[in-house]
Amino acid sequence: MFRLSAADRGTVREVQVGSSEIDLSPVYGARVLLVEDNEMNREVAIGLLEDAHLSIDQAENGAVAVDLLTKQAYDLVLMDMQMPVMDGITATKAIRSNPASPLFLSSP
Repeated sequence: MFRLSAADRGTVREVQVGSSEIDLSPVYGARVLLVEDNEMNREVAIGLLEDAHLSIDQAENGAVAVDLLTKQAYDLVLMDMQMPVMDGITATKAIRSNPASPLFLSSP
């Protein structure tokens, strides 16, 4: 079993792993930022995420992700670890240390 929850919608649903009928309606329309430098990986991920009726924005590196997160709030950020320009760890630290970010953590 695993749990899906819709951010700020207060909905939690338990789903049996391996179930072919997963109801993702509680998370329909959730905003997702996909941060991935490999175009083929982005295409595969977007195909899967679109099947779940999610609203997806893309960033090809961590620096672009940090910039997008200053302009838009996201329910979920899927971050690659190894990317050119700015890797996922550096980007995550920058996002979490920015008080203007909705993902700001006051203590790391």
